[in-house]
Amino acid sequence: VYTNYNYWHSFMWVRIGVVLGAFTLLLWRKNRISLVNQWKRTRLSGFRLIAAGEVIDFGAIILFTMAIAAGPVTIIAGLGNFQSLFLLIYVVILARYFPHLYKEEITKSTLGIKIISIILMLVGLWMVGV
Repeated sequence: VYTNYNYWHSFMWVRIGVVLGAFTLLLWRKNRISLVNQWKRTRLSGFRLIAAGEVIDFGAIILFTMAIAAGPVTIIAGLGNFQSLFLLIYVVILARYFPHLYKEEITKSTLGIKIISIILMLVGLWMVGV
């Protein structure tokens, strides 16, 4: 799409498709009731966190799609698979310096399992790329 059309037009149509797809979930009454109940229980600070997360997410989506438009899709998408590695690094840092923010106890065995899992994912990514 990005090679044949203007980037911003393509981006707009992809985002419209995502929004329409999300709204289809509201066709079921159970989902609508659940959404309204969650909305009522969320405090103002929760809305601020959600809004900040959405702004960061939107910026990440723009950067990711710009990277896809500018370079080979396989390399860009492959680099996206390193997210789990960065997430593990962030979690270890948070658990070490801000233990009150992180509820899960990090032991050597759980950390080892997570590292092995990430290594297996990266090996699989390498095998697909070769």
